[in-house]
Amino acid sequence: MSHPTAKEAQEQAIPKTLEKYEQLCELSRAYPLAKTSASSVSQGCREFLKLANKVVSPEPKFVPAMHHCLVSSMSLARNFSSKSQGNVLGIDLGTTYSRVAVMQGEDPVVIEEVEGGRYTKKSFRSMPSVVFFKPNGESWVGRQANMMTSLYPSRALFDTKHLVGTVYDSSKVQTSLYPKIVRGFKGEAWVETEFGIFSPAKIQAFILAKMRAIGEVYLKESATKAVISVPACFNEAQREAIKYAGDIAGLDIQGVVEDPVAAALAYGLDKRDGLFAVYSFGGTFEFSILEISNGVIKVKAKRKSLSHGGLDFDLLLVRHLWREFTRCHAFDASHYPLVLQRFLGAAERAKVRLSSEPQVEVKLHNLLNIQVKKSLVQKDLEVTITRSEFESLVSELIEETGAICQKCLEVANITRKDLDGILVVGGLGCVPSVREYMELFFGKSPLKSPRGVTPDEAVVIGAAIHGEKFR
Repeated sequence: MSHPTAKEAQEQAIPKTLEKYEQLCELSRAYPLAKTSASSVSQGCREFLKLANKVVSPEPKFVPAMHHCLVSSMSLARNFSSKSQGNVLGIDLGTTYSRVAVMQGEDPVVIEEVEGGRYTKKSFRSMPSVVFFKPNGESWVGRQANMMTSLYPSRALFDTKHLVGTVYDSSKVQTSLYPKIVRGFKGEAWVETEFGIFSPAKIQAFILAKMRAIGEVYLKESATKAVISVPACFNEAQREAIKYAGDIAGLDIQGVVEDPVAAALAYGLDKRDGLFAVYSFGGTFEFSILEISNGVIKVKAKRKSLSHGGLDFDLLLVRHLWREFTRCHAFDASHYPLVLQRFLGAAERAKVRLSSEPQVEVKLHNLLNIQVKKSLVQKDLEVTITRSEFESLVSELIEETGAICQKCLEVANITRKDLDGILVVGGLGCVPSVREYMELFFGKSPLKSPRGVTPDEAVVIGAAIHGEKFR
C-alpha cells in the first residue's frame, strides 16, 4: 500500500473548518452554560471543549514524526560548549505553566525566558505547557504555541500531565479534554493527533527540552543535569515516565522531588520540626500534610482533584463572558468555537490581572461578522469584570477544596489545630479570595517565605534548592 506524500498528507490534514463548525452547532446545544453548580458548569465546559476539538480535528493518521518534532524543539538552544560548571536545573513541570530555576551561589534564581527583538524584547518567568504542531510537522513549545491554540485547537497539546504513566482504562482518561485517546504501549493512554500518536511522556519531553534550552541560554553553557518536581500523588509508574521524558529531552535526571516537599524547601521548613499543610492550587488542586523532623520531610497524607484548577476558573469566566455577549447582542455565541476560544484566552488574562487589580476591562473586537440583510454586522464585546464578581463566580470551587482538605486531615488522623503552619502555593495561591478562605478554614494565616518567594514560584525554587545536593 502506497503512503501519501508529505504534501498530500499536509493537504489532508487541513480541517474543513466551516463544515465542521456546522456539525458543532448541533452538538453545542447540550453544553455548557445552562447549569447552576460550579462543578457541573466546569464539567460541561470541559465536555464542550472536548467536542470542539473532536469536530474540528480531521481523522488522525499515525505518522512517526516524534523525532523530527523533538529535534525542532531542542534546536531552540544555542550551540554552547559541552563543558559545564555542574549546574543542576530545577524544573517545575506544571500542568498549565512550567518554570526553571538554578542556584547562583547560595540564592535560587528563577530563569526568565527572553523573547522578541532589540526593541520588542520581553522577559517571562513562566512558560505555558503547550505544544503546537505546524502543518509541516514541526513543533512550537510555550508562549508561541499557546497563542496559536485559539486559532487551531486541533493542533495543540496541553493539559496532558495528568495522563503521564496512566493506563488506558483509568478513570483519568475519561476526564481528559482530548477526543482521541488510544491504547498505547503496555496498555498506557496515548494521545492521537493528526501528526501522529504520542505518549504523554513524550509530550512532556517537548516541554522539558524547551526548559533545558531556556536554562542554557541563561547559563551560557550546556546544562544536562536536572531535578524535576512531581505531584505527591504521582505513583511510581508516573515518576518513571517523567524520568523517561527527561531522557528524551537530553537531560540527566538526578532525581524527582515532590511538589509539597519542594515548596517546604523554598520556605525553609527543613530547618523546623512539626506538621505542616501544603495547599497547592494551580493547574490542578493538591493538598498534602508534611511531617518534618531533623531536616527530613515526609509526606504523611495527600489528596488531589483534577476538576479544581486554573482551567476550571477560566471556564467559569467564559460562561460569564458568554452571558454578557448574549445580553448585549441577543445572539448565541456558543455555536462558534473560535469565539469561545477567544473567550477562554481573555478569561485567563482577566483571572491573572484580578489577583492584583480591583477590576479589568475585557475588550474583544471583531468576534463575529454576521450577515444581516445585505451587509455584515460586526459583533464585539467590551465588559468590565470586578474582583467581587470574579470571586462570586469561583467561590463554590474554592469552598469545595475545603472538603478535600478535611478528608486529607482525617486520613492523617489529625485536626486543623495540630498543624504548625500552612503553605499556599501554585498560581491560584496568588488570588486574594483563595488565601482568605484558607485563613478562615484553618484559623491561621498562611506562612510567609523568608526569601520573598511568590506562591507560583515556590515549587521551582524548591526544586533548584534540592538540586544543589547533586552538584
